[in-house]
Amino acid sequence: MKTWQKAVIKILSPHLEKQEPVHGTAHAARVFKYCCLLAKDYRDVDIDALFLASYLHDFGYFTKVENHMKHAKFSVKFLNLLINKIKISPKKIALVRQIILNHPGKTVSGSNLPIEIYIFHDADKIEGLGAIGAMRLAGYAGQVGRKIWDPTKKRNSNLPYGGNFSAVHTILDYQIKVKFYTKIGKKMAKERKNFSKLFVNKLLREWNL
Repeated sequence: MKTWQKAVIKILSPHLEKQEPVHGTAHAARVFKYCCLLAKDYRDVDIDALFLASYLHDFGYFTKVENHMKHAKFSVKFLNLLINKIKISPKKIALVRQIILNHPGKTVSGSNLPIEIYIFHDADKIEGLGAIGAMRLAGYAGQVGRKIWDPTKKRNSNLPYGGNFSAVHTILDYQIKVKFYTKIGKKMAKERKNFSKLFVNKLLREWNL
């Protein structure tokens, strides 16, 4: 690990740990590992930019902002505060900013974007699927005072994050509908989406006795 990467973790970890188990250090570390895995199929990938984006992309939640789109903008503001404390080129900083601003949402908007944006999108969204994804969403629901499942709320996949009415709403109307772009990401997502569907079906059967 490079000196500046150690500095980033040292600076951010105390704050990220307060966001466990949903958007904290463990999530950041796993996203970076997924980035490295997905990047293997592509040439000249900026791993440094992916590292910094992994640890900073959800930092905006430290402000207690609940709007998923706005948290990325807050994260970029913290990136600006880090620039003078780490040795990293302006070009990389610009790419990190672009990655963070593009990571919310179930699709990537735009064309001819750097491959790092697609890699990061897939890595972060993989974390919202499968067993860990279900636990993270249940944890988030608890953090913001929502239910695991609320049958009184109509489902609407056209709303941002499926409306986020409950953890189950988000899984069904957002996470399962996320688009993936990388070769490995598509393969992993297929398996995890299948698990998420089975998990929700089992949960609802138990819910309804």
